[in-house]
Amino acid sequence: MNTVKDFKKDDFPLHSVEVGEWNGFIFLNLSEQPKLIDQTFAPLTKRFSHLQINNLLVKEQIIYDVNCNWKFVLQNYCECYHCPLLHPALSKIYHYTGGQNDLYSGRFLGGYNQLNENFESVSHSGKLSCPPLDGIKDDDLNRVYFYSMFPNMLISVHPEYVMYHTVWPVGIDKCRIFCSWLFSENVFRSKKHNTKDAIDFWDLTNKQDWHISELSQLGVRSRKYFPSPYSGQESLLAAFDEYYLSELKASA
Repeated sequence: MNTVKDFKKDDFPLHSVEVGEWNGFIFLNLSEQPKLIDQTFAPLTKRFSHLQINNLLVKEQIIYDVNCNWKFVLQNYCECYHCPLLHPALSKIYHYTGGQNDLYSGRFLGGYNQLNENFESVSHSGKLSCPPLDGIKDDDLNRVYFYSMFPNMLISVHPEYVMYHTVWPVGIDKCRIFCSWLFSENVFRSKKHNTKDAIDFWDLTNKQDWHISELSQLGVRSRKYFPSPYSGQESLLAAFDEYYLSELKASA
């Protein structure tokens, strides 16, 4: 284009994208009128600010290719109604009704599950795989916090580590999931702690979730499929649907 008369490259720039950082995670906002990230993430600020997640390091990451629409993965994460049947080991660690949601509408959904007596963490042994994170104290030592972050991030805060997923559509019936485990730098460098106790437990649990999500995909493809009401244990799924539909209408 250098040979084209009166052509100015500045008249044809790449589109700009709003970039924001939250607790060490980088987010892109493709909106034409993006809000400041501190404003968008305000509902989560008090829940995570004391943990200094940005100082944690990725100990391990596992990538999964799953044969289902990405929304099934988000919805599966937002309820534990399926846990007693699908996750017998997990159900020993916390009861599916043993918690409380504190964000139940909008972009962020979730709350906590209370660990059962004699369990310290979500791991094969049920014990802490390493010392608790700085900032974890009092009731949080016996809780796991689960939040879905629209559109495609899931974050789980355990007493001694943080697990997060990002879910990426590959097609209408396929997605790729990146699951990462974050530990403190001292644990990351040390060889004293059995972090695999927690990582391997969640790898097994993840695969159970992906399996049921794939079965759900097969179900909705059936000519006999029709929607049915959610139960009271699935209120966050209804909230996810409502917010997703509102976003579709806003972008139409």
